[in-house]
This record gives sequence, structure tokens and C-alpha cells, in this order.
Amino acid sequence: MISVPNPGSLATRIRAVGQKFGDRPAIWDDGATATHGELHALARKLGDCINALVAPGLPVALLLPRSLESFIGIVAALLTDRAYVPLNSEFPPERLMSICRSAQPGAVLCCEETRAKGEALLGHLPEETCLFSMEGDLLKRGEVANAVPLRGPGEDTAYLIFTSGSTGEPKGVRITQANVCAYLDSIDPLVQVTQSDRLTQFPDHYFDLSVHDIFVGLTSGAELCILPKHRLMEVTEFVRERDITAWCSVPSVLAFCEKLGHLAPGSLPSIRVSVFCGEPLPTRLAAAFAKAAPNMRLINLYGPTEATVALTAYEIKDFDAIRSLPIVPLGWAMGEQICRIDAPEGELEGEIILGGSQVSKGYINAPELNVQKFFTGADGVAYYRTGDIGRRSEDFGAVFVSRIDDQVKVNGYRIELHEIDAAVARASGSAEVAAIAWPITADGHAEGIVAFVVAPKATATDIRKACRKLLPSYMVPRQIVEIDHMPLSVNGKIDRKVLKKTMDAARP
Repeated sequence: MISVPNPGSLATRIRAVGQKFGDRPAIWDDGATATHGELHALARKLGDCINALVAPGLPVALLLPRSLESFIGIVAALLTDRAYVPLNSEFPPERLMSICRSAQPGAVLCCEETRAKGEALLGHLPEETCLFSMEGDLLKRGEVANAVPLRGPGEDTAYLIFTSGSTGEPKGVRITQANVCAYLDSIDPLVQVTQSDRLTQFPDHYFDLSVHDIFVGLTSGAELCILPKHRLMEVTEFVRERDITAWCSVPSVLAFCEKLGHLAPGSLPSIRVSVFCGEPLPTRLAAAFAKAAPNMRLINLYGPTEATVALTAYEIKDFDAIRSLPIVPLGWAMGEQICRIDAPEGELEGEIILGGSQVSKGYINAPELNVQKFFTGADGVAYYRTGDIGRRSEDFGAVFVSRIDDQVKVNGYRIELHEIDAAVARASGSAEVAAIAWPITADGHAEGIVAFVVAPKATATDIRKACRKLLPSYMVPRQIVEIDHMPLSVNGKIDRKVLKKTMDAARP
């Protein structure tokens, strides 16, 4: 169990760990190790610099790869009562600018690798925005910002993560320190991480699953081991070398390991607990991993970014009980959280509604969308409409069925197909476009995106080239298909199911 008392704020919990476990290793980064005490000292030094130049409460954007420097930035932001905003340096400039226009950071942290992009980004931000280089210097223009902090009384924002938006613009999910504390209180009884554990750190910080690693580690005194990018093909070897005890990833990482033949029975004896989240976990794949890590408890988590990492859990205690299911159940709400199926009377299937103290305050700068997706129930609890269809089960809690809308996941990344539509329409000069996730593997994973276009004014090569300037790499269509007309459903909407059948029929 987490060995530090759980006082109110996330920052307080992190400070307590820095004091109690200052000599314990906190971050392992490709051979370099920083203790919790060293991490806090570096974060306080950076925080003092930020406070001297940036108005109170303004967010800190992280234009940094997964590294010790990125953790210093995260801790510095929280200890100075600021939100952190993770940025993907590989995103196209337009997307980075869109995120920053919405988040309005007072500071951008970069490193030698990302400094040029940081300087370019700075040219489109308010003159008072500071660019801090983690090599020790900084660029600054103008005076300290006179802006409204992104927080309200007692509702300090911990982070802003931007997900794919149906309007063609990324939407920022605001997660408070209280939301994160609620998640930690929910997950702690399940994973029981202590200062003796070593945790994986696979996902980049702009992917909200990273929040699990970051804050379970920083509030327990455990050691976070960052998988080096040059070792992405050596995940299980890395786990053995570091004697990892707690694994957290999307199922796609596991599928990749299996594809490489790296899940030999008994090959991962150090793992005592694993959690999976971000996409459906195939039962067959979970069983293979359980054989590779025979000393492990395996937990499947479910929840969107808007509900702070995950809100439900299903621990596999008997594989025979779920062997007939293609994917592992979503399970039941953790702790004091709420998961319900909004099904018509007499039916078992309906939209999954999540509620409780983990539910976000909503999207920033999106009041209409907030009304659609968030509401306060008669019980006074905050709820979020997930858009997922689930089925009630006495044995398994909730079981995932499908999506209501056109939101999909590719390799764990949540994607709004309408955002890809907008980019393809812009690149092709056509008003009739539609993207689908395709192909879908036998395990139910989407491997990529295919876009259909009617009467494009550009070649497929030029369309994809233009999309690479507008979208992250995982959202760029692998294939552009020109068709004569779009298939429509009975309600006049583009029928993406027909498009998928078209691709399936043409598949060799």
C-alpha cells in the first residue's frame, strides 16, 4: 500500500514522499538515476525560476520527450500550483499551436532536441510567454503575464491533456488535483504499490495512461523506469533487466511482444501486478501474458481521459470463467466511483455512464460540448457520458460492446474520425470525405486509418503529404481511396460500416 498518509492535494502528497523517501530512487532514465530527494530539489529550483517570470497559476507546457527532465517539469508545475500541458514534439506545428492557443501556457519547457520547435512555437504565443531550456538557459520576451490563472478556488488543475476533437480541433480535458487524488485512492487497494516497487513507464506524457505511472510512482516512493526509445523492440528484456514489479500499458504493447515471440512461459517472474487500459484487452493475449508472468495479478482497467485514467477494474482470478469472452470484461467501479449502464427498461445494453470524484470538470473553451457530455445527477454527483455501449453482467460487471459514435482507438490512441475528415477535406479540396479505422485484427484492434474521398482535387500521395502537416502520425490515413459517391444510412449520414465492408471485400 502507499506508505504516505493521503492528505488533500496531489502536491502535498508528492512533497510528503520527497521528505520521507528522499534517498530512494525515483526515476531511472537510460542508465541515469535520480532519487526522490534529487528530483524534488531540481523541481524546486525550476519552480523558483518559473515563479520569478510567469504569473501565478498559468500552465506549464512540456515540449519534452519522456525523460528525467520531463518529470522535473511535471513536479515543478505541481509544486508551484500550476497545471502541466504535455505536448508531442512530433505533432505538426499547426496542432501544437492549436493546443497552446487553447491552454494559454505561461511557460514552455524544451530541451536541446526540441528547442527549435519551441522557439518556432513561441513566435505564435503571447509576447510574455517564456521558453525554458532544460539545459539551463531561457528565452523571454516582454513582462510577466497579466492573465487569468486556469484554476478556481480549491480546484487546482493538475494537467490538461488534449484529445482528438470532432470539430477538427483538439479538445482539452481539464483534470484537477482532486481528480488525480481520487484515482490514486481508487487504484491503490488494487495495485498496492510501495517504495520497494519498480514501475514501467512506457506511454508518452501526452497519453493519459502515463498519469498512472507518474503519480502512483511519485506518491508511493517507488522507482519509475523509463523505457528508452532505442529499446522499443526489447520491452521484455528491459523488464527483466530492471526487475520490474509493476507493469502498466495498452494491450497493443503486449500484442507487439507476443508478435516478436517475447512472451515465453515463465520469462517474466519479477512482475507481481499488471494493469492494462486504453483499448480492449483480448482474453487470449491476457492468458499468454499470465503464463509469461506466473507470479502476477492481472487487472484490466477502463475509463476515458475525462474520468482520470480509469474508473472500472476487472481482476482476472480465473481464466476459465472468461475463456468464452473475446475481450476481458470492464468490471466494476473502483472505490467510491460509479459505473452504470443507461439501458432502456428491460434491456441489458446501453451507454456506459461514469460518475464520481474522478470525473473531469469538463473541456476548456467548449461549453456546448460540456453540456452534451457532462451532467450533475439528482444525487449531486458529476457524471460523464462515455459514448461506449456496454452490457450489464452479474458475473463480470460491465462488458464492452461497441461505440455509439465514430470515435475509435488506434494503438491505444483515441481518435475522432471527424477530425481526420476535416484534415482530408482540407488536403483534398473535397467536401465528401470519410475516414474509417481499418483493418481490424482478430483481437479487435484497429491497425490504422483509411480515408475515402469523392472527386478529390489532389492525388492520394499529395493528400497524405498534406495530412502529415495537419495530424499526428497515428492519425494520418495509410490509404486514400477515391469513390464515386458516399454510402448513406437511412438517416442520411455517411455509412462507415459500408465503407468498412468495401475494404474487407477487397482485402486479399
